[in-house]
Amino acid sequence: MAQATILHGTASQRASAEMHLERREDWRYIRVAGTRYVVLPSGHSGSTHWVRDDARGCSCLFYAKTFATCSHMISVRMANEADAQQVPSLKSYRDLFPGCAGGCGDLVDGPSQFCDRCSSDQAHQQEMAAKRRAVAAGRG
Repeated sequence: MAQATILHGTASQRASAEMHLERREDWRYIRVAGTRYVVLPSGHSGSTHWVRDDARGCSCLFYAKTFATCSHMISVRMANEADAQQVPSLKSYRDLFPGCAGGCGDLVDGPSQFCDRCSSDQAHQQEMAAKRRAVAAGRG
């Protein structure tokens, strides 16, 4: 499959691409030799076409003859653009893993409010306080 620059296509191609997009639930994704492809059914012939996931090539006859952007490539590009708009903005690492409540500045990567070091220090302090109470009470 040769590569082509993605263009907007003709009105007819865009209409056909919209029809392909409406049948997106029928699309399948495969990977061949490290390249990801979208396998989508043709709108009229019942055949299937392999379109590069980056919309830079297609197995259809139109693309094979002209190396011009086909409706299948346009529909994949439209799907990719729609998916990109739906992806929420990535949060920062500090949003995903808040800072330690102990004030040390380390990140918390679990359900606790404290980092591992502060959790360990806190547990040690509680253990030592319990021992001091036991000694003061005469049990130590």
